[in-house]
Amino acid sequence: MPNTNFDAKLDLVRVLSESSSVRVELAFWNGRQVIRKRLISSAPFMCSRFVREGEISQRLEHPNIVSCLGAWEGGLLYEYLEGTSLREYINLHGTVPESVALEMVRGILSGVAYAHVRGIYHLDLKPDNVMRLPCGRVKVIDFGLAKDISLKEITREGDRLGTPHYMAPEQFQGERCEPRSDLFSVAAILFELVMGKPPFSNPFAWMYGKALLGPINAHPALEHFIRWGLMQDPSLRPDTALEYLIALERTMEMLGLDGVDHTYKLRPASSQDTAGFA
Repeated sequence: MPNTNFDAKLDLVRVLSESSSVRVELAFWNGRQVIRKRLISSAPFMCSRFVREGEISQRLEHPNIVSCLGAWEGGLLYEYLEGTSLREYINLHGTVPESVALEMVRGILSGVAYAHVRGIYHLDLKPDNVMRLPCGRVKVIDFGLAKDISLKEITREGDRLGTPHYMAPEQFQGERCEPRSDLFSVAAILFELVMGKPPFSNPFAWMYGKALLGPINAHPALEHFIRWGLMQDPSLRPDTALEYLIALERTMEMLGLDGVDHTYKLRPASSQDTAGFA
């Protein structure tokens, strides 16, 4: 992690949230609002995960992913995003029109596809970790549990990291090298946007075959798209995030939705993109 320390250049506004390991603060830096994330735990595992988040976040530059502006020992600096999380949006609006839900998920999948090409899997996608800006664009945030296949694994074997309602079945088994886990999470988010609730009230029961996915009150093409992403067996889901994104755009066409934004093209990863960190 770079040695540049931004603390002396930041003016604290207020603390936004605090957990046992991390404090998130609103601050001013160079005349702009920013988010400072501070490590407040000395636990070795949490320290390693915090450093890894900085390494990963600085590699990602995409319109649908929050920008990391800097990293130093015990601190990360992110752009400030005006708007609400999808969790807050769902709590406020309940169910979301299919056109709005699909537009949101298209942005999420665009960012996820970009990250996957670079060997980075988010592995904690959920409404809380997606921000919706006033302009309607969404941005994926919080790569604190992400996996970078170019870097040495720091998670202990068998650890189950994530949020149960949005975790793919293989994540419950401690699997962290499956990019299609993110596609399951995206489908779970879309289900909740359309239905107003997570796909499974008891994800543990579903994982062990004791619960079934109920009916989805949506256009048949959209229902098929959601069910495809929620398949228990990852081999039955789309092979890649890009394939799922293309399928989403076809689904939107079938629903008569236009205005597809092709201004950002997914480009192949360069050697610089895939380089590891010491």
